[in-house]
Amino acid sequence: MKQNIRSVMAIALAGCMGLLTARVDGATYYWDTDGSIGGFGDIAGMWGTSAFWSADSTGASDGALTPITTSDGINFGTDTLALGSTASAVGVSGAVTVNSITFGAAQAAPVTLSGGTSITLGGTTPSITVNNASNTISSVLAGSSFTKVGNGTLTLSGTNTHTGTTTISAGTLRLQGGAFSTTPRTWSIAPGAVLNIAGNTGIATGTTTNSGAGTLRVSGGAWGSSAANRFVAISMGAEAVIDLQAGASMAGYYQGFRWTGNQSTLNVDGTLELWDGNQVTAGPLTGAGTITKGTAVTPQTLTVGSGNGSGTFSGTIVNPAGTIALTKTGTGTQTLSGNNRYSGGTTVSNGVLLVNGSITGSVSVVSGAYLGGTGAITGNVTFASGARAIFTNDAPLRFTGTVTLNGSAVHLTLPDNLAEGTYLLATNTIGGFSGTFAAIPVIASGSAVAPCVTSTDANAVRLIVSSTDTTAPTPDPMTFASPPAALNTSTVVMTASTATDGFNPPVEYFFTNTVNGNTSGWISGTVWTNSGLTEGVSYGYRVKARDSATVPNETAFSSVFNAVPSEPTIFWDANNTVSNRTDGSGTWLNPNQWWTGNANSTWDNTLPNNAVIGNGGAGGTITLGTVTAGSVMFTNFTGTYT
Repeated sequence: MKQNIRSVMAIALAGCMGLLTARVDGATYYWDTDGSIGGFGDIAGMWGTSAFWSADSTGASDGALTPITTSDGINFGTDTLALGSTASAVGVSGAVTVNSITFGAAQAAPVTLSGGTSITLGGTTPSITVNNASNTISSVLAGSSFTKVGNGTLTLSGTNTHTGTTTISAGTLRLQGGAFSTTPRTWSIAPGAVLNIAGNTGIATGTTTNSGAGTLRVSGGAWGSSAANRFVAISMGAEAVIDLQAGASMAGYYQGFRWTGNQSTLNVDGTLELWDGNQVTAGPLTGAGTITKGTAVTPQTLTVGSGNGSGTFSGTIVNPAGTIALTKTGTGTQTLSGNNRYSGGTTVSNGVLLVNGSITGSVSVVSGAYLGGTGAITGNVTFASGARAIFTNDAPLRFTGTVTLNGSAVHLTLPDNLAEGTYLLATNTIGGFSGTFAAIPVIASGSAVAPCVTSTDANAVRLIVSSTDTTAPTPDPMTFASPPAALNTSTVVMTASTATDGFNPPVEYFFTNTVNGNTSGWISGTVWTNSGLTEGVSYGYRVKARDSATVPNETAFSSVFNAVPSEPTIFWDANNTVSNRTDGSGTWLNPNQWWTGNANSTWDNTLPNNAVIGNGGAGGTITLGTVTAGSVMFTNFTGTYT
């Protein structure tokens, strides 16, 4: 019989003084069912009652009924010798302890450890190594922290009670049933490793934490809790992936999932149910599954892009109950290519959002962020000043709500050497475009054979590629920024909108008095003052613009606006209310305290303005300062003015 050696003495040189230290390690044993015959025999046996533990790694020595301790390591096969050729189980008798369990790389047949009271992992840095096949421990796993090692798959299916941190350093750790849901603990997933939540799995009372840079995979059932005070904190790194596979679901009942600080890719091929509770934060969104909302009480926000990565989601985001809102953050590109029907709106706060499928609800694009694609957006869209659009020639993004533009730049995805012509970039057949995009686009990829400009009208955005300038400035027809208004009894002043031209700037302006025939001639400024007029006569005005081409291209004239020379009358507007006149308290000379009939303005002491105070509201206190006025009329208010 083989003599069991319980310890090994290691002697090391501890320093230049010649001191010696001793280190005591546990023994290493191999499961060997065929006695002194070389090799390890079959798998079947009972840990705790079978005399199958051998210290011989070749399997040539007899085994013994050895009590394994928390300092010992046990092996089922080695890297060169397999244990058995068919799947089988090793039973566990009572409560056993061990420091490490290793399933050798040569082992091809799966091994299952089952039964007994528990297997306790203890000692220094306990571990379970699976180097090749898929192995299972269905016995209760007890103890504290341990590490899953090796590229193979280990399945835990017992109602485990181990605590602390479980580290998956390589391969896959697969959890079924009570292996995850009985005790809260921390799961740390290394790069390339996988923690697989398999089957219908609940959540332990308390807080369970998932972290690391590997993959958290949910497969084959529902993961969630139907009871309160059961939480899973998900805080994975930007290199990590949360992989919700087809047929699986995650349901955040009772605020069960907490996503604070998470940056991992969120791959949804199954169903992610947001319910009511914590907002969802992730890196790029990928997959072809469904993101939905189960109740109508609390709006949910899905924030994607936190790790600055890029991804494409071809599935559906839908809120049959309540609302889901989407926020795109981070510098990466998020593409939505499915038919999405969420109603909480979309905010593009950073990076790029490409809609190649469809989305509903309003969209807000902040300065520095990008919105584009080749799909459809049905809600109202606002591009802030400094926001950008990404379009592709003749693959237009289709809008149906009102799209508000603020001179946003257009970034183009083109083929190489795009030929001269006019190409459709975006359409809007219902709500229309309000404002214009910048005339000069940015070519983000590809090229064109001639200069490019964008042209925006109420229903379309077009790209014009031309070596010959036949395009008038924008806007066309021209408009007034400030319509004609009386400056005094003989003068009318007006301001044209600033026109732009991508081919041949700068732009010039031409103002016309349609009553007496006065004109400004072609001038470079947007302001024209028409003097020498007759008090009380109504004059009409219009404006057009042209570029600086050899043969200039002119816009159409604006609509005609009328003005009557007179001492201007303006109205007290204490609360700066646009398109209104509001009574109340304020300071006479403060900015925008007066309404001209067209816009809020500031009192001008150089003009003999007539002031009208009162619009059916309450009085108040007006702080004067030094004021020059033609007249002051108080009318139609209650109370008193001081």
